[in-house]
Amino acid sequence: MIADHILAARYATHSHSNEGGADLRQDTLVSAFENLWRSFDRVHGGWGDGPKFPQPMALEFLLRYHHRTSDTLALKMVAQSLEAMARGGMYDQLGGGFHRYSVDDHWLVLQRKVTKSCKLLQLSFRCET
Repeated sequence: MIADHILAARYATHSHSNEGGADLRQDTLVSAFENLWRSFDRVHGGWGDGPKFPQPMALEFLLRYHHRTSDTLALKMVAQSLEAMARGGMYDQLGGGFHRYSVDDHWLVLQRKVTKSCKLLQLSFRCET
């Protein structure tokens, strides 16, 4: 879902070429950011309604976007999402790590452990620095 927004923005602004690994243009990054903002849950953080899945790659993109552009909205989206996941119950207080997803839009009703707990914890740390 989120990756589709980023890929769509990239293909909309780039012609296919043989240049592998070329840097993304600024307008591509802005378009991806705007797509993430449009679908962002401004009340509960994250994207969409329940079930809600942690989106570590979208959060990573937003952190990188913030560091590149100093756009504070990108950082606020990351911080709000991570805090909502942790306060809503996504973070396992006893066993550590994050659950796989929440079946509601408040991040309260949980389902299974995520194997990407490490990435979410890393993002939480990087968001604070």
